Amino acid sequence: MDLEHSFIKDNIEACRFTVICSGKGSGKSHLFLSFFKLFYMHKKYDKYILILPELETEIDKKYEFLRSLKDLIIYTEYDESIFIEAKEMSKQYKIFLCIDDATNIMFKNKNDEIITKIASTTRHGKGIALFLITHALSNILLPQVRALIDHLFIGVFGNMKIIKNSLYEENLSLIMKWEEFREMYVNNIVNREESHPFLYLNRKRQYDYNVHEWEMLQYYNKEIKPNGKAQIKEVNHKQIEYNKLKDDVRKSLIKKSLKPEKPKRLIVGKTVNL
Repeated sequence: MDLEHSFIKDNIEACRFTVICSGKGSGKSHLFLSFFKLFYMHKKYDKYILILPELETEIDKKYEFLRSLKDLIIYTEYDESIFIEAKEMSKQYKIFLCIDDATNIMFKNKNDEIITKIASTTRHGKGIALFLITHALSNILLPQVRALIDHLFIGVFGNMKIIKNSLYEENLSLIMKWEEFREMYVNNIVNREESHPFLYLNRKRQYDYNVHEWEMLQYYNKEIKPNGKAQIKEVNHKQIEYNKLKDDVRKSLIKKSLKPEKPKRLIVGKTVNL
């Protein structure tokens, strides 16, 4: 089976949850931008939402071209309100949503219910294709979220414990022995580090360690001509706090309205509360 084309087709037709996981400087952004340019240039989604914490500080300016693209919203910080906004937009539009450098963001917010909700309902409405780019899995995504990953790209890690405990045990331990996987990973990923290799794994436990040869990676060097202006949006913290306050008041009123009255006991001549 051609896993490259099945990956592309699955994301376009069904909107899936994809994670790119690898160590620092291993080509995660290169891989992601190849995906983004492919989907954007062929107009496979209606709206694009990117959370890019390093947009203003990146040295190589790899994301600079995004500023001149239409149908694109960029945030430089995360808040669950972004996911809520994406969920609402998906009723009308097909959405491409990505969080770059998601390690710290997801670690701090891994208990947000909205993350699990988005990951488990990507096909609802017009659909949301969710991409996370991260340095780890086990400490930033809860088990129920990791179980929802449809497509996983594993890059070079220097610590074999991370590979064995977080990636192999959860994804491939039922179809191959650890030593077999270790040999495959070392020979095809670690020993090819200079070419930024990735091991691809889908939810059917099909895998490909030649991702660096996928045709879609050629899109990284393709130029997207400016066609508009991206929306660079800031998280409205005051509005978020106001909404949370309103929600707390609403919950308090609901709780108060549902609080049962104390039963009353009838005594000759008067009624008293128990």
